[in-house]
Amino acid sequence: MALIKIIMRDLFDENNHKNRIVMETPKMMLKSRRPPLPSTQLIESLIANKKPLNPHPTYSRSNSIRSLKTSVPKTSRSPSETRKFLINSSIPIISASNWCVVEGNTGRVLHGFKDIEVKEIASLTKIMTCWVCIKIIERGLCSLEDKVRISAKASKQTGTSADLKEGQSIGVLDLLYGLMLPSGNDAAWALAEHFGAALNPLTSKPLKQFICEMNKYARIMNLYTTYYANPHGLVFKKNVSCARDVCKLSCISLKDPIFRRIVSTKVHNAEITNVNGLTNKVTWENTNKLLVKGFEGIKTGVTDNAGPCLATAVRGKMYIVITLLNSKSMEARWDEAQSVANWIMNSCE
Repeated sequence: MALIKIIMRDLFDENNHKNRIVMETPKMMLKSRRPPLPSTQLIESLIANKKPLNPHPTYSRSNSIRSLKTSVPKTSRSPSETRKFLINSSIPIISASNWCVVEGNTGRVLHGFKDIEVKEIASLTKIMTCWVCIKIIERGLCSLEDKVRISAKASKQTGTSADLKEGQSIGVLDLLYGLMLPSGNDAAWALAEHFGAALNPLTSKPLKQFICEMNKYARIMNLYTTYYANPHGLVFKKNVSCARDVCKLSCISLKDPIFRRIVSTKVHNAEITNVNGLTNKVTWENTNKLLVKGFEGIKTGVTDNAGPCLATAVRGKMYIVITLLNSKSMEARWDEAQSVANWIMNSCE
C-alpha cells in the first residue's frame, strides 16, 4: 500500500515566506541543527560579563523514535563529524537509570534515556572542579607549580581519598591527578580552598568562592540542570546535574590538553612534602577501569544516592562522549559503556 503523505502549506511570516511541513508514515526523517559547542575563548570572554550563551534556554526531549536518521548541516567539519548516523532497533540493554551519548566535537545529542532528568552525579562533579582550576591557571591567578598546604578540613573529608594529611604540601598538578585518578575528596577540598583564595585573596570563605565559580561556568556553558553545592560530589540533594549536561561539560573539558592528559592517565606518581620537610612519593591508580584502546577518561563516581556513574569518551568511526548515571553495579558501567559505544559506531554509515 502506498505511503500516505500529507503536505501542509502555510504562509507564516510577514515576508510571505513559505513553510512546508512534510509528514511521512511510517518513518520520520529529522535533521539535527544543534549549534557547535562554545569555544573556551568565548566562555572566557562571557564569564567577565556574566552573560549566558543563550538567554532563553530550552531543552528538547531525546529522540524516542528508534528508526531515525540525522545528518550534520554542511559546514567545514572533519569527516568524523559529517558522518550520517542511523539509529536502528538494536539498542543495547542499559541498566543505568539515565544515560546520554553525544558527538564529541559538536555536542550533538545522538541518543539517550531520561538524559535531562535532574540527578545527583557523585564524583562526576570533579570534572568541573578540575576544569575550573585549569581555567583559573590560564587566567594567571595560579600556577601548576604552586604548592598547596592541606588543611585540617581537607584531610578529614570522607569517602574516596588521595590519603592527604593535614600540614602536607603538594604541587597543584599532582593535586589535580589526586583529584581525578583516586577521586580524592580531600584533593577536591584542598584545590577549592587554594583556588578560591586565588580568586579573591580577601575572602574568608575560599571554598564558597570556588563553588560560586563552578556555578558561574555552569551557567555560561548552558548547563541548565546543573548546580554545584560542593567540589567533590559527596551526597547532597542540591548538588545535581543530568546526563546531557555531564556530556556537554565533558566535551568542552576534553578540548583542554592538560585535562585530557590527566583523565587519560592510568597511574600517577606524586611527591608530597610532610610537615617535617621530608618528601615522599605516592602512587595513585585511576578508578576508571575503562582506559582501554579507543577510550579516553573521563571520570567515575558512586554514592548511595547517585549510584555507580561514569563519563567516558571514545574514538572510532565517530568521536563520542557517553554518560551513565545510576547503573546497577560498579562493574556494569564498563560493559554498558562499551555496548553503547559499539552500538553507536556500528550505526555509522
